[in-house]
Amino acid sequence: MKRGLLILAAVALVYIFLNPYRLYPDGQGYYSYLPSLFVDGDIDFYNEFTQMRIPVPLAVTPTGYISNIWSFGSAFFWTPFYVAGKLLATVDEYPYGNWYWFWINLGTIAYGLMAYFLIAQMLKESGRSASRWIVGALAFLGTPMFFYTFAVSSTAHGITAFAATLFLWYWVQSYRSPQAKSRYVLLGIFAGFAAMVRPQEALFSLALFGELAVRALRKELPLKDAFSYGGIFCAAFVAGLLPQLFIWKIIYGSFFAAPAQFNLSFDYFALSQVLFSSYHGILYWTPVFFLAFAGLAVGTVRAPALYGGMLLAFIGQLMVNACCVAFWEGYAFGLRQMTSSLPLVAFGLAELVRVFHARRGFLRVAGWTVLVLPVLWTTGLLFNYYLELDLLGYLSPSQIFQVQAALSGKLLLVAKKLFAQPRAPFSLFILCVGIAFAYMALLKKGRVLLEKKKYTPVLAALTIVIAGYSLFIVRAHWNKPAYALPPGATISADELGAFFVGQVNDIKVKYNLK
Repeated sequence: MKRGLLILAAVALVYIFLNPYRLYPDGQGYYSYLPSLFVDGDIDFYNEFTQMRIPVPLAVTPTGYISNIWSFGSAFFWTPFYVAGKLLATVDEYPYGNWYWFWINLGTIAYGLMAYFLIAQMLKESGRSASRWIVGALAFLGTPMFFYTFAVSSTAHGITAFAATLFLWYWVQSYRSPQAKSRYVLLGIFAGFAAMVRPQEALFSLALFGELAVRALRKELPLKDAFSYGGIFCAAFVAGLLPQLFIWKIIYGSFFAAPAQFNLSFDYFALSQVLFSSYHGILYWTPVFFLAFAGLAVGTVRAPALYGGMLLAFIGQLMVNACCVAFWEGYAFGLRQMTSSLPLVAFGLAELVRVFHARRGFLRVAGWTVLVLPVLWTTGLLFNYYLELDLLGYLSPSQIFQVQAALSGKLLLVAKKLFAQPRAPFSLFILCVGIAFAYMALLKKGRVLLEKKKYTPVLAALTIVIAGYSLFIVRAHWNKPAYALPPGATISADELGAFFVGQVNDIKVKYNLK
């Protein structure tokens, strides 16, 4: 009964919030891999970028390719949905149009819902079964996750949150089997997948390394075994990252090109703004992160092997955001790059629930109130998005408070805006949701196999996927088209970073930001 209600609620959420025909600029970069590989049979992005009119200068790399600074991982996870859309498309379907936007947006929503269910399983496995569904919902609504799952689905953020949750779920699931080598192979592959979506998600590996360090210090694990397991994990991590490494090698000439590295520097360090600025900072947009940090800190004192690495990963994510060229992260709902911290937030909140559930009466009510209020605040900002809240320009604290205070009288308007969104035909919606649930059921089979410690079929499937996609990419390189670029139509890939930094500096001058 409960499962059926959850499925109905999920379908209703998808129908109400699915924004089927929108593809945002970053989404263009992530999506471009799919038509390039599956339509053109190459990894040259000239026609993709020009057809979609991506608002970034075309930049040529030393190997003669058009630079694509957006990572491959989102396209990797979207592939089943793209292929389904391609199989159902008409012969003359435009490869850069609404039909395919619909499928990748649906894919992000499916992964977002799976992240939610995995969080519930993860909390149950770690002994936090009480209120796990509520805690998962608070994490989902209190972070940018709901926004980047449903409102703006065509970015990497919902996907990266799923990938990070997948890694942490299996880490918790296998926590009681620290001497199983297959554990570290699978964790390495999952961490590689997460880093393929956004390289900074490699920080989630700190959860495992923190566990190994504590186990070794407590002599629960011989030091040489801890190093051995760490080595297995690192080798498997590289294997999980292989498709991205091949793309970087082919396009940029190096397996470790990381073309978006211009975005990070200690020279940009702005931790106070990340935490306290009204320009997408945590305090004004997603204050639940402060509670999550407190919960992880409390958990670290009580169970350092389980929580210590997660706390380090959380701090690492904050530091990455603080070192970004644009601390506000452009057009964003809060700090969008913190979306992947969804499972860390859930763990932190669950630890706080454990603490105040041991109390009675007023203290328990007060504890829940402290958790729910910041989530309601963020949900209010989400509703204000549908009332044209400016997510690109600077908002002062007073402006944020004004729109939040006026929201209660506009909830009916929010509902009207939601239901006025463009929608796919209902028959198509039902067909596509059925396909999405079939895919989710297939992945659930893999989850059940891992829970039963039947590693071989899962490892075999993952090996086939990684090897197959890597060979597909190498073959696409052989099909590199020969054409002459119009004079003055491109810049050097080395100049692309200066273009983005220049845009950021213009905004800093406009809003008098440091």
